[in-house]
Amino acid sequence: SADVGPRAASVNSNFIIRGLNTNRPDYSFIAPNVAVPLVSTYIDEVPLFTGLHLSDIKRIEVLRGPQGTLYGSGSVGGTVRVIHNEPRTDRTEFEVSTRGETTDHSDGTSYGVDTVINLPLGENVAWRMSAGYEDEAGFIDATRAVLYDRNMQPILPPRADPLTSGYVTGSIKDVDTSSSWYVRNALSWKISDRLSAELAYHHERDKSDSMSAQTPGQPKYTVQTPVPIQPMDRKVDMASLTVTADAGFATLTSSTSWYKNAYTDRWDQSAFELYINNAPY
Repeated sequence: SADVGPRAASVNSNFIIRGLNTNRPDYSFIAPNVAVPLVSTYIDEVPLFTGLHLSDIKRIEVLRGPQGTLYGSGSVGGTVRVIHNEPRTDRTEFEVSTRGETTDHSDGTSYGVDTVINLPLGENVAWRMSAGYEDEAGFIDATRAVLYDRNMQPILPPRADPLTSGYVTGSIKDVDTSSSWYVRNALSWKISDRLSAELAYHHERDKSDSMSAQTPGQPKYTVQTPVPIQPMDRKVDMASLTVTADAGFATLTSSTSWYKNAYTDRWDQSAFELYINNAPY
């Protein structure tokens, strides 16, 4: 998997199996990839071509491709299935985990918390919830950031010509900070010894201040973009209903799912002026 930072990873699936890949990391910083990924991702029985924060995982299945017969055209390289723990009717569970870490070239601290609750609602019905929050410190510094006045207008040098003068610039530390929170609810109903159903709903919100990328030819972990704060705000909703029937000689599974991946994004191309100003024409 290519690590392109929280901003790009949240809107794209970057799994690579058998070296097959159609994604361009430089483009995936901006928006979701246009090409269909060659590795399909399934959250339980739901196909999903985007990144999610997941916890309370029972197992992860990695199926080498091609898997088109079972998982469709987007699985030439293979399929990755993430299987959650099912709600349990035999006991009550409560679990909390926390973590903290530091990152080289960062002035901040990353931390996160996850919790899992399992609650039986009867002999045949149970509810399970997993939720968490993560704050990830940035490590990219902006060295050519345009400064603004209180009216959000770019500041010019004293006695500058507004048509030809450059802007006053400064430095901003850790521009690629990000945060994410999610909650997943699952309700399981054992209708009979051979028939069961599970209703699941996942909601997640991701925020990133900028991209985890550096300007080529400049000092490491620095960016010269004039407007380095380029926020992205994403909301994901995913719901599914899975019904499983045991026929004795085989198991029949029916899965109906829906998801919505919506985000707002701002991307600065002011650096284009550098190429124009340095061009011979």
